[in-house]
Amino acid sequence: MPFQHPEELGYAHVIKRYVTRKDSDHPRYPELNGSRFLRPGWPHAKRFGRHLIDDAATITDAELEALLAYEWRARLTAAWLIGIGRRDAFRQRIGGLLLDSEVCYSGMGFRYRTKVLQTGKGSLGAERRSSCRDQP
Repeated sequence: MPFQHPEELGYAHVIKRYVTRKDSDHPRYPELNGSRFLRPGWPHAKRFGRHLIDDAATITDAELEALLAYEWRARLTAAWLIGIGRRDAFRQRIGGLLLDSEVCYSGMGFRYRTKVLQTGKGSLGAERRSSCRDQP
């Protein structure tokens, strides 16, 4: 599937609002990719988590689709927002993207989203522990 910039879909704001938003010293997507916000003692954890939960509740399905149509940073962020927001309507879309494996970095977000929707559990700490066990 070719990538399509959200601006082409009329959602130019979603990259700045959800992907590169700075809830810490860095944009959101590297914090999601490295799961730094799950580590005990990270000084920005509460603010980061609160904003992530708020955004998961307020982002529209159309905005999520715009992020999923773009590159790995946007897809990673969308997958986390989908999982945290428990957007079951995206189950097949995420499954297809995961199977296509077009980009590698989105996988962690896709795994989190899949696990939440399969188990109904949204514990980020439990997912992180499980993800660590799955690594070689």
